[in-house]
Amino acid sequence: MASKRPAPFSVRMTAEVRARLECLAGDMALGAYLIACGLNAEIAKRVRGVPKKSVAQMLAQILALLGGVATVLRGLAKGARDGTLDFSPETETAIRNACKDITVMKALLMRALNLKEH
Repeated sequence: MASKRPAPFSVRMTAEVRARLECLAGDMALGAYLIACGLNAEIAKRVRGVPKKSVAQMLAQILALLGGVATVLRGLAKGARDGTLDFSPETETAIRNACKDITVMKALLMRALNLKEH
């Protein structure tokens, strides 16, 4: 005789209680939160992930930016090392653009990893 799955367990609650529990659960499924609380388990809040396709696109953007920034910084470092770095408006623009690209890369990485800046 095959064993049957246990019947679902349902709990009646007011809309206010449910809203409060959903708020406490955060991104966790309400059922998972209730089970974790009931078992006095460590609650690791689950974060909704970023779709894989989006993550791949963000990583591709980061790689493209990284290639450009690496080239610019390598040239600036070589000039500084050789004593031939001319701090012209073009050099200043290159440094500012590299800083902007690094900021964009950080934002993309934070988004891909589903992290929030504090």
